[in-house]
Amino acid sequence: MTPRRRHRPSDHFEPYEEERGIPAPFYLAGFGLLLWGVSVFIMDKAPVPQWLGPDAGAPARPPATVAPPLALRQPMPDLARDPAAMAIIMRGTGAAWACASCHGMAGEGTAVVPRLAGLSAGYITKQLADFASGARPQDSMSLVARALTDDERTRLGLAYAAMATPPVAHPLPEGDVKRGEQLATAGDDGRGLVACFTCHGDRGLGVEPDFPALAGQPAAYLDQQLILWSAGLRHNSPETMMNDIARSLSPGDRRAVAAYLAGLPPPDPRIPAN
Repeated sequence: MTPRRRHRPSDHFEPYEEERGIPAPFYLAGFGLLLWGVSVFIMDKAPVPQWLGPDAGAPARPPATVAPPLALRQPMPDLARDPAAMAIIMRGTGAAWACASCHGMAGEGTAVVPRLAGLSAGYITKQLADFASGARPQDSMSLVARALTDDERTRLGLAYAAMATPPVAHPLPEGDVKRGEQLATAGDDGRGLVACFTCHGDRGLGVEPDFPALAGQPAAYLDQQLILWSAGLRHNSPETMMNDIARSLSPGDRRAVAAYLAGLPPPDPRIPAN
């Protein structure tokens, strides 16, 4: 009978070595992948909002700004959710890129781009016509406006006028808000300045078609427009009124009134103007 050969242990064998488990980072990585998979699944199943239209997933040119959800007046006018108008806002048309690319998905604007949500339809339509004709020179907006038909400009105005979007504007930190309030509500007789609200309506909510809502507009944008008025680079107000007013404002007063107006509640189409 052949004796059984004994197995010789490895030179590296440690009889009391503990069994090693899977390192913790591998557990964390696996858990993260699991969460990612679940989130993708949920997003794929989420319904597309009706007002975006059937091609809502198409990319805009340039990429659209991330913004709060769009809210519309109830009941919504037919043109406020007109698929053609919403398609231009979200995806653009022809040579015109998406309005949302610069003005935000809910028309909320940015630090230097105006808020369109809640502006009167007549004012928006008039400005688009002025951009197209050159009465209000601005290279980007002129290109966009010229690519739109008269009907499309009208529908865009109606769509934006019906949007009720939370405010995002903030006052300029260097603006004297108290002085700005005086200029907006009472003017300055000593300098021949009428109150902003005389033309732009109570609480700065606008009077269409020539006097837009100023409440809730980005302070930097308002300051920039006053500079353009003062320099004569913008001249599409009735009887050059805004050019004369802007030239009478000192740089400090200009920043002050912009800071005050930016901090006011913007127009909300769900709330009656009076």
